[in-house]
Amino acid sequence: MALLPSEIKALLKERGWSNVDLAAHWDISSAWLSTMVNRADLRPKMYDDAFRGLLPRSNVTVVRQARHIRKPPKRKDRLWSFGEMFPRGRLFELIDNQLGDEGTRFVVAGTRIDGDKHVVLMQVVDDDDQVQDSPFEVSREQAVEHLCDLGIDLTM
Repeated sequence: MALLPSEIKALLKERGWSNVDLAAHWDISSAWLSTMVNRADLRPKMYDDAFRGLLPRSNVTVVRQARHIRKPPKRKDRLWSFGEMFPRGRLFELIDNQLGDEGTRFVVAGTRIDGDKHVVLMQVVDDDDQVQDSPFEVSREQAVEHLCDLGIDLTM
């Protein structure tokens, strides 16, 4: 008689197996193992015998293949890190703000984090992108509020 899915799951749990480790050990895909566990009507009888005779997981060495290693999901709502927002050399231009004359261009000279305060080090550059002044500090909030990035990639 075919094992019920609940019986197979109880056997796997009792013997310490995860679906991914068993799939890797049997050299099948995790999806196929899931089908064999959950669909008795599609399961060949040899799988019932294999589940019944399964050794404890602690007695078996399992080497996962690439297909058995789950990749972390890509976050669609990923926020930019401080370093991504203000990499060294990124060019900014002032537009309609109170920090300086409109059209003044700055380049990021570096960043610094002091506790919970994020600071961007900026330098004024001329039309040929040559540095004109010593670096000055701008808070991350001021930089985001008052500077328009000329080369930002919105697909990040």
